[in-house]
Amino acid sequence: MISCLFFSPARVEVMTRRERHRQSNMQLKDVASGMSLEQAAKSESMQRLNEELNTNQIELEKQNDELRRAHQELLVMRDRFSELYDFAPVGYLSVNSQGVITEANLCFSTMLGLKRKDIINTSLREFVHKDSQTDYYLAIAEIVKSKDRKTVEVKFQKYCDGSGSEEAGFWGRLESKPMLDTDGKIYEIHLSISDITEHRKDQELLQHQAFYDKLTELPNRLLFINRFKQHLLHVNRSSNHGAILYIDIDNFKYLNDSFGHAVGDDVLRHVGKVLKLSIRADDSAARFGGDEFLVLLTNLNENNDLAAIEAESVANKIHSALLESWDFQGHELQTEASVGIALFPNGAVSVDDIISHADIAMYRAKNNGKNAVELYREGQDNLFKSRLDLYQDLRKAFNNDEFSLVYQPQLSQYREIVGAECLLRWQHPIKGAVSPAEFIPILEDGSLIVEVGTWVITQACKQLVEWKGMPAPFPQFTLAVNVSPRQFSQNDFVDCVKAILKETGANPHRLVLEITENMLLDDVEKIIVRMNRLKAIGIAFSIDDFGTGYSSLSYIKRLPLDTLKIDQSFVRNIHEDTDNSMLVSTMMAIADHLKLKVVAEGVETEDEQVVLLEKQCLYFQGYLFSRPLAKEKFHAYVRDLYLR
Repeated sequence: MISCLFFSPARVEVMTRRERHRQSNMQLKDVASGMSLEQAAKSESMQRLNEELNTNQIELEKQNDELRRAHQELLVMRDRFSELYDFAPVGYLSVNSQGVITEANLCFSTMLGLKRKDIINTSLREFVHKDSQTDYYLAIAEIVKSKDRKTVEVKFQKYCDGSGSEEAGFWGRLESKPMLDTDGKIYEIHLSISDITEHRKDQELLQHQAFYDKLTELPNRLLFINRFKQHLLHVNRSSNHGAILYIDIDNFKYLNDSFGHAVGDDVLRHVGKVLKLSIRADDSAARFGGDEFLVLLTNLNENNDLAAIEAESVANKIHSALLESWDFQGHELQTEASVGIALFPNGAVSVDDIISHADIAMYRAKNNGKNAVELYREGQDNLFKSRLDLYQDLRKAFNNDEFSLVYQPQLSQYREIVGAECLLRWQHPIKGAVSPAEFIPILEDGSLIVEVGTWVITQACKQLVEWKGMPAPFPQFTLAVNVSPRQFSQNDFVDCVKAILKETGANPHRLVLEITENMLLDDVEKIIVRMNRLKAIGIAFSIDDFGTGYSSLSYIKRLPLDTLKIDQSFVRNIHEDTDNSMLVSTMMAIADHLKLKVVAEGVETEDEQVVLLEKQCLYFQGYLFSRPLAKEKFHAYVRDLYLR
């Protein structure tokens, strides 16, 4: 009622419109306020996303930098290993399962003398020398079979002039590593090849030196014996005969002594040339040692008499060729020789027996005036038959351990033991004790002396080790061993002695090797070299039976000797024999000049010792002091001597 009084309808309408407008504005403000919140949320989300993108971009750039550095390092490593691969001193290559080269380094192409492009996609077999094709095929077959590493020495062709010369080539040590796929099949083989040409040459040279005589270029004893053994195996399965010719140059030692070793060497070279020209294609000649040569004749007639005629024909041809004059420094020389022939298989079945037969025939030729040819015949001479029987018994004795050593003491002027000499003894199962004077010369004339001599040195060294503590009161105690000229002339003698010392553990300073003057009639220079090699490890040397040989004092003074032994023939009755007394005085003067210790052998009486002492000989060996003793008795002798 009041509103009606105070407000007209028009007024009311105006107020209503204002209210609606106000409410509308309020609603608009509410909408605007809602839209601002949504936009703010979206803006914040965009900002976070942008920050994440920036962070990721920085991380990505960092990773890209690391990748670029790693890539650069890989490139450097690739170049480095590529250079190492190419310029390595070893050939590297890869072949596929068909043997075709898929990759090769510069070194291998240089080895072949080709460019790398000429090697790739070519079979490796084409570069293998014809002499090694079989070895190459076998190696590849083994690799395929075993799927394992394999090493083989293969000769490759050398393409110096653009083509693989049959003459030119190089030896390579080929080492392989097969590459297997998941099925275990070879899909590629990696190979390395080292050039071993010079190594092969050195090996061939060493092998040649081991089996060939340097002076004559003929096979040496070792190679000849091996060939002979192989031939005997063949002969035993056939009906053909063969023969051994044993050739010994007459008066060779006189020639050496009179004209010098240079002339002697030329004579030996001449004999070597004659043998090479005179023997048949299937035969073989060798220098057996010193001035001795052997010839093996093969494929002789099945009939014994006809085979003997054939062998004598060849022997006479050689003998005549040696007698032909030849020029030496403007002088004409002739070479005389005694030749022994032994047919086989005439009873003798071993190498030693057959050579011994030929040796006996040769000695028969010498005994009949030298410069002749003699055929060995069964029962032709009782002396030589007895000699052969004894030699065969010696061979059996060696195989059956019938040999033994005895030891003869060596004492000083004060009756102190300073050493002993090892002496060989033989107890025959039927004959009993055989005199050394009977069997030693036969041993020394045959090849068995080398084996027996090696056995003696071995036993002596073993005894030194066994007696290591026994001679403690006698610090200079030594064992002396006789060495034959034939044994000392062996090319491997020094190595053999060193091997024995190493095997037994013996002290080399306790070992004395006794040589004889007759050994000096061989190559003195070679003897001196061998003696010095043994002296270098502590071994001492004495010259045995001094005064009984034919050596020159000019040779003696050049030898690295320690001791001079006066032979018992000069010691015997020295107190009554003025000639012996004068000779011993001369020997003592020589020894004093050369600063050698002197040992008198064969001292049997006190009168002899007194005279020797007056001549300043201070060391003795002989029955006056002791007979040669077995090792047990020797040990007791030393003990008793020490306790006196």
